[in-house]
Amino acid sequence: MPDFYQEEGFDSVISLKAETHNFPTTVEPFNGAATGSGGEIRDRLAGGKGSLPLAGTAVYMTAYSRLEEERPWEKAMPERDWLYQTPMDILIKASNGASDFGNKFGQPLITGAVLTFEHDEKDSGRVLGYDKVIMLAGGIGYGKAEQALKATPQKGDRIIILGGDNYRIGMGGAAVSSADTGEFSAAIELNAVQRSNPEMQKRAANAVRGLVESDTNPIVSIHDHGAGGHLNCLSELVEETGGRIDLEK
Repeated sequence: MPDFYQEEGFDSVISLKAETHNFPTTVEPFNGAATGSGGEIRDRLAGGKGSLPLAGTAVYMTAYSRLEEERPWEKAMPERDWLYQTPMDILIKASNGASDFGNKFGQPLITGAVLTFEHDEKDSGRVLGYDKVIMLAGGIGYGKAEQALKATPQKGDRIIILGGDNYRIGMGGAAVSSADTGEFSAAIELNAVQRSNPEMQKRAANAVRGLVESDTNPIVSIHDHGAGGHLNCLSELVEETGGRIDLEK
């Protein structure tokens, strides 16, 4: 615990973020939605030279849930065979996953929405719906106005990776996550779902907060490390300038 605190005024900017986490939530709803919430938190943490998250939101779009009997519109067509999870499973597990990450990380999930849709094209026989669930993770936070923009890396600056192992994320990660469900083998598709690790993310967030709130923030530019793995994160950090990256270190 800190042994003192002080109040200090500063100009701030609001950070807003929303992203989809559709494919992972379809395949493995709990971890899919959890890492959807975790990913958008990281994006806001990585704003400018570091910023701070405050609250989150979640929206789910699935085919008909068929949770209750008295819904005549849900009986207009028979329920299909689902490849991974039923819409009901997705809504329950995904909601639990997003809330679980927020609770363990320390960001409340304050609002959200659910939309279900199916439609039978009588003439063509096509049945449409949100078979690949749409999961929208969003949130709000703030940063110091003077730290809102990234600076350009200079020779001698160091690239530091903060956090835990990235498993096999990026070895097919984000590209597979954007694919149609069932396009790749189940092993590859499950490999594309990130692992929820809110405790490690909280540790990294505390370190970022300590730098953001210090008198001198040494961060030049910060980037979130997600489904794209080292390949995406590290190359974008030095996109303007180029840089040497020694993965052994």
